[in-house]
Amino acid sequence: MWKCLLGERKSGKSVYIENYVKGIDSETLYIATLPDLEMYRPAIIQHKKRRPPSWKCIELFNMDRKEILSFPYSNYRNIILDNLSYYILYQIYFHWEAFRAGCNEDVLSLIEKIATDVSATVYFIDTPINMDVLDSREQRFVLHFFNTIFEKADWIKKFVNKKNVCTLAVNEAKKYFFHTIAEKETVSYL
Repeated sequence: MWKCLLGERKSGKSVYIENYVKGIDSETLYIATLPDLEMYRPAIIQHKKRRPPSWKCIELFNMDRKEILSFPYSNYRNIILDNLSYYILYQIYFHWEAFRAGCNEDVLSLIEKIATDVSATVYFIDTPINMDVLDSREQRFVLHFFNTIFEKADWIKKFVNKKNVCTLAVNEAKKYFFHTIAEKETVSYL
């Protein structure tokens, strides 16, 4: 089961899901996706402090492709996948050819593997992607990749704050998630 929560950077969407999952499962798997770069270190430290010590955390940037694909995801009832777009965009910017050639179908297979495990709930938390920064090949890749997630989702919600969460249809989620600067400035989602 996939549950998607979309929202702007620093809106509190991760805290919202983390607090919910803390109340139902002490042995959650948290999949961290930020690269260990100076600009992200404060966020990484903050996220680590919030997570209970009983949760298992894996960091995609510290794993090779084989480790990512062979990890025992099915051992967990709840999985938090926080900002996968950061990981994907980093790979596109810095390792595009190798990532596209070697990881595309493998990562999609991983999503399929997790999505079909009915005993697990995956909380997919992410921030909209500015499509203006991608060329047409990269846009096609990103659209294909994230559309796969949205189409498997049991529900998709947009998070503004803990009192303002609304349900999105798949087509609304795609319009919100894949935007250009011009679209973002003219469309209100809540």
